[in-house]
Amino acid sequence: MPPPPAYVAPPRPAYALVPPPGDALQFLAGSDVLAASQAGTLHAIAVHRGAGPVFVHGYGDAASDAPHDQSVALTLAAFRARAVALALEREGVPAGAIRISAAAFGRGASAGLVE
Repeated sequence: MPPPPAYVAPPRPAYALVPPPGDALQFLAGSDVLAASQAGTLHAIAVHRGAGPVFVHGYGDAASDAPHDQSVALTLAAFRARAVALALEREGVPAGAIRISAAAFGRGASAGLVE
């Protein structure tokens, strides 16, 4: 009888689990409301922006990789990215200079400049 075939692990999803460069931003738990302590961080980003774009990444605190959980988390992530973008606009950053993205996995958001 031949030996059983060797175990081959299934391919892993290609999630970008390394946070992009930028400042981490915190939100009230399970919401798209920025923590009040984040105002200084957002102001600093707006002041140091110059003429370049600001990259905002929202994260949705996904509870699992189940499709429903991913959908709910991605919606929260998009709302968080939008909340950061609106806060940056209030700090004087033109809407056209803000680039947003969202991901189901991760916590809060990040915002930063590309140097």
